[in-house]
Amino acid sequence: MTDYELEQMMNAYGAYIARTCYIYLKDWALAEDATQEVFIKAYKHNEEFRKESSQKTWLTSIAINVCKNYVRTSWFRKVQIGIEKVETYSTLEGELINQIGQSDLLKQVMDLALKYREVILLYYYQDFKVNEIANILGIGESSVKMRLTRARKKLKDDFEEECIYG
Repeated sequence: MTDYELEQMMNAYGAYIARTCYIYLKDWALAEDATQEVFIKAYKHNEEFRKESSQKTWLTSIAINVCKNYVRTSWFRKVQIGIEKVETYSTLEGELINQIGQSDLLKQVMDLALKYREVILLYYYQDFKVNEIANILGIGESSVKMRLTRARKKLKDDFEEECIYG
């Protein structure tokens, strides 16, 4: 891969990869770091890209793996526990919610457990098909379908509860 090809790839998918990383990490600074790491890995391992999927799917898979590595660190877990105690969203999160609209629904999606949040966002916000999500996450299609079903049920239950008590 040439520097020009890397630049083209970054221009085409940079914002998308940054949003994907943010969905996992819930921190823009970490998402930016992870995005840089994704493109470094893509540059270094370009020969491993077999073109069995789109470049976007391949980069998404790298991004998810990078983010999962971040989430596994003890530092990240400590920081996340601190963040979860504060129930307000940062200014950047607020901007994302305003951009996408339907802030209540997005807030509910962002509050889902990671395994449910990732399939919902990949399916509805990134327009991936079930088989593509299975390839990205390295799980079976039936697992993706089950996670989608459970996530939808959780969102529905939360919405109904909010309507009753809200």
